[in-house]
Amino acid sequence: MTNTNQKHSQSDTIALETVKAIIHSRATKNTITLLMHARAKEV
Repeated sequence: MTNTNQKHSQSDTIALETVKAIIHSRATKNTITLLMHARAKEV
């Protein structure tokens, strides 16, 4: 039973890290897009 719980919490951690990575990459893309728009306006 303990082993199952450990596997479950481990997969939960991996899932959380994946979600964080996706959110982070999206935020990075948004930031780059905003910067490009800002530069385009300056030019």
